[in-house]
Amino acid sequence: MSNNFIEGERVNLRGIEEEDASFIKENINDSEIRLFVDHRGPTTSRKEEDFIREVNTDESRFSFIIMYEGERVGFIELKTLLAESRLGVIEIWIAPEYQGEGIGKESSEIIVDFGFNRLNFHKIIARLHSSNKSSENIWQELGFNREGRMEKALILDGKWVDALTYGILREDWE
Repeated sequence: MSNNFIEGERVNLRGIEEEDASFIKENINDSEIRLFVDHRGPTTSRKEEDFIREVNTDESRFSFIIMYEGERVGFIELKTLLAESRLGVIEIWIAPEYQGEGIGKESSEIIVDFGFNRLNFHKIIARLHSSNKSSENIWQELGFNREGRMEKALILDGKWVDALTYGILREDWE
């Protein structure tokens, strides 16, 4: 019996469990991921266990472990930003050894479809650092439009970088 919540062609999304704390900790502490995850410093298993309890009780967050070939390979979340406006925001990271395999794109496509067709969102956005070209490519390939650029809004590895916002409306997705 599968515990996948959403199944794709190659990628499956499943709910986050307490035993995922060490996987999340290892990846958040990895320098390749840490650079692109907002507001996260060094973390511990205990902090990640608290994070898991938080996301599993917050009804405005739909958080998943990304599974590929039976392995945990990343995290993706669709969070309600403004409930009355039916606006959602996506956060995603993929473990470094699985980057460049199309996993991020397929996972993002799955969660956008879930957001529009199951959660009835009107609009979904993604926010990213301007230096994260892989993420930017995903949103462009999925039909998101660049809607904003905030100059030198984020600090990344000791340097100021621009913050980008990409968005897509439900009618443009269908």
